[in-house]
Amino acid sequence: MLIGGHDARYLRRRGNAGLHPGRERRVLARGLAYGPVITSNAPPFAIPLGALISGVLVQYVPAPRTLVFEVIAAALVILAALLALCPETVRRTPGALASLRPRVLVPRGQGRLLFAVGAALVGTWALSGFYQALSPVLAADELGTRNALVVALVFSSIVVLSPIGGLMTGRLRPATAMRVGLVLFVVATAGILVALHLAQIWWFLAVSAVAGIAQGSANAGCARCWGRRRRPTAPACSPPST
Repeated sequence: MLIGGHDARYLRRRGNAGLHPGRERRVLARGLAYGPVITSNAPPFAIPLGALISGVLVQYVPAPRTLVFEVIAAALVILAALLALCPETVRRTPGALASLRPRVLVPRGQGRLLFAVGAALVGTWALSGFYQALSPVLAADELGTRNALVVALVFSSIVVLSPIGGLMTGRLRPATAMRVGLVLFVVATAGILVALHLAQIWWFLAVSAVAGIAQGSANAGCARCWGRRRRPTAPACSPPST
């Protein structure tokens, strides 16, 4: 959103004076390349970052049962104050209650793409849920420790490198980035199962990092592919074949 807003402001400033075609293409290409990477990978990167910070607070700072929540509450208050100072970007329209009514809409001709993108997102995030549920058990059984920071490291290994995957495949076609990410994700998932069977925790952490990179590539490809399909003038983006 920040990149898109920056580009929009740039185009508005240059509107009256004229815009060099090459510069315009570079600005728009930059936003289209990095925007999906940021929007698709910010949540999976921020979640393990929060886990690592919480692990440090719980393990090494006094009042481990309450300090984490106090820090989060203070951060939310600060963010709420900053949000109140932000200018509104849309006009208010009547119908606030009506807007809360659930509506499901699939654009005509987009069902196959929606299924492919949805399956990719659900599959990759489901493995992240496995780590969220079992990282304390893995740390205790395989590493012999209940250190909160070590538990956070195990949990973070699956997604902390996901932005790298989005950046590595940012120049590929969206559907190609999805395919590459999903194939690598399947291979890495098999490696995770083998590492668990052999009780090799460091191999487990290594292939988990590879799975995180693959997840970033697949998720960024999903976002780019869906975004291109929603723009009527964009080239078609075929979903991955099964």
